[in-house]
Amino acid sequence: MNDAKAANERLHYIRCQAKGALYALEMGRVRSVERTTRLEVDAGAHGFVGWLPTTSERIPVFSLAERLGHEAEPLVGLQRVIVLHDAVKSWALLVDQVAQVATTTWGQVLPLPASLKNGRSRFFQGVIRHGEETALLLAPEQLHPDAEPAPAMPELATPRPLRDPSQLDLTQPRHIVVFSLPGFETNGRSISFGLSSKQVAEIVEVPPLMPLLNRSPHTVGLAQWRNQTVPVARLTPYHVEFNGRLRLMIIRIPETGALIGLLAKSDMRMLDLPVAHQASQRKLPLPLEFVSGCVELARETLIIPNLQAILAEPVLA
Repeated sequence: MNDAKAANERLHYIRCQAKGALYALEMGRVRSVERTTRLEVDAGAHGFVGWLPTTSERIPVFSLAERLGHEAEPLVGLQRVIVLHDAVKSWALLVDQVAQVATTTWGQVLPLPASLKNGRSRFFQGVIRHGEETALLLAPEQLHPDAEPAPAMPELATPRPLRDPSQLDLTQPRHIVVFSLPGFETNGRSISFGLSSKQVAEIVEVPPLMPLLNRSPHTVGLAQWRNQTVPVARLTPYHVEFNGRLRLMIIRIPETGALIGLLAKSDMRMLDLPVAHQASQRKLPLPLEFVSGCVELARETLIIPNLQAILAEPVLA
């Protein structure tokens, strides 16, 4: 939540889209919404797309998608220009669509997960949660090309150095949550994944996910969980479709305390250690940096994923 705003203070915002992702702007920041028919196209650097002439001035227009780091696309008739209130000079954002004004409270604006914070996170005030809908709340003063550069962000904890994944110790008494993912069955032998039960905060039905315009290859969006925003990852290759019932595992990274959601099949079970196992010599189906350990059990190959390494991938950049 914005610290300067009371939790019960009303927030009126306009919703807009860029590249299929939903964003929000405080109505107090919006002067007007215009069609693109009057836009004088004159594309340039930093997402500049042209000028919007008025009776008193020509307003520079910038593409929201480009300001957020996405590639430019040709203008189409459904796009809109949002003219912003600015104490210094008028300017505007080009968006794909604009929806009706919505109202919530500032208490429904949640901070971005720490794992998503980097140079581009300054473009957002937080995440709005309104019913089943979530949207990134834009900070327009940071979107202007003349805005001051963001201060350097502190680095996340460095992922553990690579080691031989076959050197996994399953001899100490503990409990592991074992789950499976589509796309990892090879040569008739199942591949399962495991995480310490102490890491798994909760297993829930998959809520609506908020897509991210810029994300890492393994991050699919954001989910709301217990008044927090959690980045959601998938280990399954993108060409593999999720079939059947899914669950969202809310997992805490031991090294940092950060939360991550992981999409998995619903057929989970608890494995009590110690358990008989052998070192695995098979070719791993994941990049080595994403694997903390891999062993052969009686009927399956068990992989312990290194979720901290997945969180270390840059997103929103």
